[in-house]
Amino acid sequence: MKKRPLLTGSLLFAAGIYFSRGNYCLVWLLLILIMFVFLLITVFLLKKERYLSYFLLPLFFCGGAFWFSLSQVPAAHSSKFEGIGLVGEGVLFTYPRISETSSNYFLKIKKVSRGPNYLVGKCVLVVAKPTTVVYFPGDQLKFQGKIELPAIARNPGNFNYREYLARQGVFWQVNSFQGQVELIKSGQGIKSWAGRGRKKIITYLEPLLPQREKGLLLGLLFGDTHSMEAAEWEAYQKAGVVHLFAVSGLHVGLVLGFVWFLLSFFQLSRVWRLFWGSLVLIAYGFLVGWGASILRASLMAFLGLLALMVERKNDFYNSWGAAAGLVLLICPGELFQVGFQLSFVTTGGIFYLTPWLVRKGCPYFIGVPFAAFLVSSPLLAYHFNQVSLISPLVNILAVAIFGLAAMLAFVGALGVLMVPFIAAPFFLAAGFLLFILSEIVIKAASLSGASINLAAPSLAALGLYYLFLVFLPFLEYSRYLWREVPFLMKGVIVSIIMALLLLFVWPTKAYLEIVFLDVGQGDSILIKTPQGKTALLDGGGRVGSTFSVGKKIVEPVLAHYGINYLNVMMMSHHHWDHSEGLIALMPSFRVGKFLQPPQEENSQVEVQIGELCRKKQIPRKELTAGDKFNLGKELTWEILHPTFEKPFSENNRSLVVKIKYGNCSWLLTGDIEKEGLEDLLARDVDLSADILKLPHHGSLTSFLPAFYEQVNPAGVIISVGKNNFNQPHPQILNYFREKGIPVFVTRERGAIITKSDGRKIVLRTFL
Repeated sequence: MKKRPLLTGSLLFAAGIYFSRGNYCLVWLLLILIMFVFLLITVFLLKKERYLSYFLLPLFFCGGAFWFSLSQVPAAHSSKFEGIGLVGEGVLFTYPRISETSSNYFLKIKKVSRGPNYLVGKCVLVVAKPTTVVYFPGDQLKFQGKIELPAIARNPGNFNYREYLARQGVFWQVNSFQGQVELIKSGQGIKSWAGRGRKKIITYLEPLLPQREKGLLLGLLFGDTHSMEAAEWEAYQKAGVVHLFAVSGLHVGLVLGFVWFLLSFFQLSRVWRLFWGSLVLIAYGFLVGWGASILRASLMAFLGLLALMVERKNDFYNSWGAAAGLVLLICPGELFQVGFQLSFVTTGGIFYLTPWLVRKGCPYFIGVPFAAFLVSSPLLAYHFNQVSLISPLVNILAVAIFGLAAMLAFVGALGVLMVPFIAAPFFLAAGFLLFILSEIVIKAASLSGASINLAAPSLAALGLYYLFLVFLPFLEYSRYLWREVPFLMKGVIVSIIMALLLLFVWPTKAYLEIVFLDVGQGDSILIKTPQGKTALLDGGGRVGSTFSVGKKIVEPVLAHYGINYLNVMMMSHHHWDHSEGLIALMPSFRVGKFLQPPQEENSQVEVQIGELCRKKQIPRKELTAGDKFNLGKELTWEILHPTFEKPFSENNRSLVVKIKYGNCSWLLTGDIEKEGLEDLLARDVDLSADILKLPHHGSLTSFLPAFYEQVNPAGVIISVGKNNFNQPHPQILNYFREKGIPVFVTRERGAIITKSDGRKIVLRTFL
């Protein structure tokens, strides 16, 4: 505590924040009491300084829990405003996020003209139509719209936007697409100056560079990656170098190094160097926006400058702890954000492990990226279910090229603000270097095995892994330390290690898992066998939309389960709300075989699938009634429809698949309608099943009571989203309600997950 008080205090403060998550009311009552008691004890012990620090430790912990609780709003309280109209004024506190589909403004409300006055002083996200009008932090805006709750994750592995915003103190979203957002008063001071400087740089780049290089430069300068191409961003992720566009220590170091170089031409005292260095750090922070990584890097740089001024050695870990503590004081919810975690864990890991790696003979330029890889990979697997295997090697070259490009870009940005006519050559050179870097990254990311999907490790596994990294530099001394350990303690340590090993390697019972994903108005079903084999039946899709269900919804689910290889990819029929996701996923995943019904004539979807199968050498087979295959022990698939003699067309050509595992069965029906269902009944097929996936999203065109009676399900699942087709139809819902058969709708429950051991099926919903 006494040696590194800032580090110890920040760690305990963070532990308190973590403890208070999800215990809103209880924490309020308990912590007020606990803090009061410890304050009394502290006052009593003021005369006994050597014990005082130990009694202060709980105060940091309780302070963190209490501070986080103050920043949260109970879910029941936030939801009561949903659907209410709101007209008000607010101050923009960060840069707007403009995309092709929307403009997002984060506002702190100052005035409510119509709507709940409770929101005055609260932060909201206003979502409006895309615009070319530019607003800056500090600007006061007037808005009108309807209060909504931000989107939540509806499938395993999907991004929980509501939770993400809540951790930043934003609990409401205002839909202003039918309203308007207008400027009331321009902001003043350094925020406004930085915003206008940023706009000047962006405007200068518009005619100078192609869209691709401009997007890369904006990511480099400001961490704004919205202009980057989706495929390029994905390549940077797979190569493990996406951190280059998170404005952090690399950027701050380059900016500060450039300023220090300029100041070296003047005979300035340490105080003036500290002043100018701090001023530049503050200006750069406002220019890019004060995220966790830039705040951490700037504060650590400032403490380094301060130590240099007073001629005192800077303690890295105290600076690191102080930076973390300040970020958590400003926004305690940052502890749960992946950006905060990666920024602090990676920085600390590099500083801690690199000297040990160098002592072991690893060159410094390899040791730094390898240390970063060791400490960041588990977090990436936990949050994104993906780890780049080529990251250490690619980072060696990428950081060098990116660093040179950054120096040129910073000089160009300074030129735009001071002497505009000199800026173009620097920006052009930086753009050329970024073009070369991107080509290298794209080639590297396209290599087989460049990155792998991993199921998210448990918190216990993460804790043990990081504990191992902490002790790693001391392993070479372990034999000397072990000699000093008493015999009884040795037995305790060995017993604990053996218990932990048994805990992790003890075999657990495997289940068949069939997940009906919530892909909106469409179908997608993931099957995972007890032996680890996988199949994907349909991939969803949205007709007339540029939103890729396959990339945005289905792929994160596959990553969540650690799936890199699909034994079977199956398409029930060629309609876009079933097939788009498959087309989007095929380039990114290895596929054992592709199965489908007999081909439709003049189907552009099937042409695309055929080309992808040929390109990736995926066997493709058409299925008809009577075809059977196994996907693991006691797991059989039987195709019941369509027949070879009468294949039907469109919805009625849908594959009807019966999956049997032991004594349990599922009937998956695609979009088959009455005509096809009547054909199934006429052929006297065994339709009985425990779980029925209702045909055609619950459409009345598939309502045939005789069919449902033959199936006689214990539960019914409807995969459906918001639509204008009155699906699922009330008549169908009433039919099953009268029969006493439970119906589970993805639109209401999110993903529907069924698990079976072959004797019984356990069903649970994601929401």
